[in-house]
Amino acid sequence: MAASWLRSGWSLAVFVPALLLAVVGSVAYLQRDLVLAHWHARAILRSDGADESLHWILKHRPLVLPIAAEALHQDDSAACRRAGGLIRTLLADYNDPTDPDAAQLSFVTMTRLRDSLPKLRPAARREALEAAHHVLRVHLERWSPHLPTVLDSAGAVFLSSLEDEDLLVREAALRKLPSLWPAIAVDSSAGPLVREWLREAYLVAAHMMSSVEPGIRLAAGAACCHAPFSEYDAQLAMLLDDDDVAVRKGALIALGNCKRNRLHGARKNLVLHWLADSDADASTAAAKVLRLAGVPAYRVELAALQASTQSQVRAKAAAAAVAASMKAENAFDAGPFLLALSKDESADVRLAVVEAAATTTDEALLARFRVMAGEDADPNVRARCGKVLKK
Repeated sequence: MAASWLRSGWSLAVFVPALLLAVVGSVAYLQRDLVLAHWHARAILRSDGADESLHWILKHRPLVLPIAAEALHQDDSAACRRAGGLIRTLLADYNDPTDPDAAQLSFVTMTRLRDSLPKLRPAARREALEAAHHVLRVHLERWSPHLPTVLDSAGAVFLSSLEDEDLLVREAALRKLPSLWPAIAVDSSAGPLVREWLREAYLVAAHMMSSVEPGIRLAAGAACCHAPFSEYDAQLAMLLDDDDVAVRKGALIALGNCKRNRLHGARKNLVLHWLADSDADASTAAAKVLRLAGVPAYRVELAALQASTQSQVRAKAAAAAVAASMKAENAFDAGPFLLALSKDESADVRLAVVEAAATTTDEALLARFRVMAGEDADPNVRARCGKVLKK
């Protein structure tokens, strides 16, 4: 028994130190990789030896991502941009939403950024937004089993960015929002949760259309143009009457690129004067908006002629209106259009109306011609009206 006890004692004496050495060796090895991760991350953040360090970093993403996220806690904007670039580089290959390891690492990073967001400088918050947008697109554009976690981490960062106190962060978030609208079609069990998140983003963007900053109003309007919601279409239409010309034109271009009608009733009149704008993009967008709103092509053409700043172009509208009314498929009464055109400031346009409607039997037009025959400032117009009335 004594011998057995001695043998056990000797075994323990050998085994325990060996075990301790193994544990210490493992810890040392892990610490070695962590030290190397810090060293290579600093090299990237300083742009010093970036090529060699990047090769090592891409093989050790789990170690480097937390370091890159922590590097956003700096006052130097350039350093924050480099840290953000490193985060995006590390997340770039994590584009499979079903990969559990990649998803877990992305969520840990985004949760850290979400929790530290109030402490970050504006430049760092912009980088956090970029990272959040990347993670959201990865999981919203394809089937993902992690949507609740995505919305709680990356989604929270994005929503915070929409209301960020820094104008550049807020505008950047608003301009990225349209790329997330297609997620409304998610049909998994998390679909209602995604739609609720998108609706919250829409409500924030709609509120931003009332911002005192023109750039924010325009970015918010552009985001709402493509939204799968329509409650604030009336407010969107009012951007066409904004005090800032850049906002008015930008809203028009955005509406022209929209796939659904946002203008109803009299709101369509807000784009009429753009039909004759010297900027081809604006005039084309105005025509698209009206067609999208259900206005027939011939009516758009007539409105464009009437809106022209050149009297000789406006004069052509009279004959075009009469020609359009002769086509049965148009079911168009030219009378009201010609009546409005007869009040044009140009005598050439008024004369063109009288010529085009010389054989009219429309009582309203004939009454107008009687007034023009006696009161029009141009003698030629008065004379022509007199001849028409004698027929």
